[in-house]
Amino acid sequence: MGAGEKGGSYAAVGLFGILAGGDKLPMPRRRRQSGWLEAACVVWRPKRGMKTVKRILITACTLFVALSMPLAAETVEGYLVDKMCSDGVVKEGVEAAKAHTKECALMDDCKAGGYGVVTADGKFLKFDTDGDGMAVKVLGFTSRKDNIKVRVDGEVKGDSMAVKALQLN
Repeated sequence: MGAGEKGGSYAAVGLFGILAGGDKLPMPRRRRQSGWLEAACVVWRPKRGMKTVKRILITACTLFVALSMPLAAETVEGYLVDKMCSDGVVKEGVEAAKAHTKECALMDDCKAGGYGVVTADGKFLKFDTDGDGMAVKVLGFTSRKDNIKVRVDGEVKGDSMAVKALQLN
């Protein structure tokens, strides 16, 4: 359908709403437009143009926000245990994790193996390198001898955890 025919789907509209092309072009229905949205529809405006432009902009913004967000961090609570003692602690249960001592966790062999958390359901989640460093700091600062309950924020991947934050409970 051409520009001069009745019911045409576009009109040459300038930035300030001045009709450019004479009186032969059909005038589209006027809708209330906001300033920034009117600038987005400068020359060609389909019949449902404003709704279409709004939908495209909303969809684009939603996708941008969704894709730019980091993966949600997960919070896990449990008892801090070194990797060397974890197998025995998991077999014996959560009570063994409560009884695991700070002294044992700070031994050189235990420190070299790394750390993790034993959850309430008896699962051991091994920390990444950053988490191991945070665990050593927490163990150094605490005055507790055993029952070292912690809250860990990070991303769980299988039976390991990328630690973002570690704090005593």
